[in-house]
Amino acid sequence: MHYTKPFPDQIDKIFRDHFRKWPRRFKWTVFFCFFFPAFSYAANTHSTVDPSFLTIIVILFCGINALVVIWGLKLNSFAQRCYWHRNYHIGGATTLALVPLGILVLQYTKYCL
Repeated sequence: MHYTKPFPDQIDKIFRDHFRKWPRRFKWTVFFCFFFPAFSYAANTHSTVDPSFLTIIVILFCGINALVVIWGLKLNSFAQRCYWHRNYHIGGATTLALVPLGILVLQYTKYCL
């Protein structure tokens, strides 16, 4: 059997993953999104925040979490097109990003309406 060798300028580029930083940043962003419901719950239980301001805070946090979910969906679709989705579990992290969004929606319907 005859194996082909890469061109000399492609030896270092064969297995280099230039997108490794984006799934890692996405996972850290999802991790920090879990603090948003805790912040809004703490602001609600201590009654130090005006209810109208609490509504603004919850809506802002919901918007940020929705953007993180959209970013995860776009990152997952791009990963499937470029065949580097096997090692990073972007779909699982996107599903996990729905949890704080659901908690914030629940807090909005329970405390702010």
